[in-house]
Amino acid sequence: MRATALNYIAVLSLSGIGLAGCETIQAVSSPSLVDFAAQRSETAPELAAISTDEDQAVSRRWASLAPRPKPETGDAALLANIQPQILNTGRPLQCVPFARDASGIEIRGDAKNWWRLAAGKYARSRRPQEGSVFVMKGYQTSRRGHVAVVRQILDTRTIVVDHANWGNDGQIYLSAPVRDESPKNDWSQVRVWFTPADQLGRRIYRAKGFILPTTTLAGGSSAVMGPLSSRN
Repeated sequence: MRATALNYIAVLSLSGIGLAGCETIQAVSSPSLVDFAAQRSETAPELAAISTDEDQAVSRRWASLAPRPKPETGDAALLANIQPQILNTGRPLQCVPFARDASGIEIRGDAKNWWRLAAGKYARSRRPQEGSVFVMKGYQTSRRGHVAVVRQILDTRTIVVDHANWGNDGQIYLSAPVRDESPKNDWSQVRVWFTPADQLGRRIYRAKGFILPTTTLAGGSSAVMGPLSSRN
């Protein structure tokens, strides 16, 4: 996959980002996304370098216009080394083929069905794990869904994901923080980073959990672990 541009989106509504359906589409015929995922830490600095002055101006404009939630204690230090970016590959890409190729989890079908389709084949958990696929529901609807690949765990309530088509734009979103907002710290309610405004989004999305990149034992059921114990 060749990076053709790194840009910020100037056409999304200020009312918030909506989840796309993320239905299954034919994977793009280009170098594997697995290769891209393996090399992401090396390519990210280059992607940042090709950002144009116009891109930066759009980013600043979004930052000034979009409403900012009250800063949360510890966020600045926690996210100091995280650099969310948007990668435009030159062709639309939905979340399902990206998550499948980047994680190695071989599930087909719409994102809204991934949690069910993983049962009996992959272990499922309420605990995030690097390399797992985070399964979310559409905003205020069960007709849509979204899947993202966990790249880093920052603390018991903050992870970093890579995913595609979050803004219903076909682009790849790298190093996007996700914050657990559930009362029991079970990752059932989350907020997702809004990269154009450089902040966590305002909407609360419901989630089903994490599909781990390990298959279940033959004849066994997929494991669903309990919530993380909160330490913050």
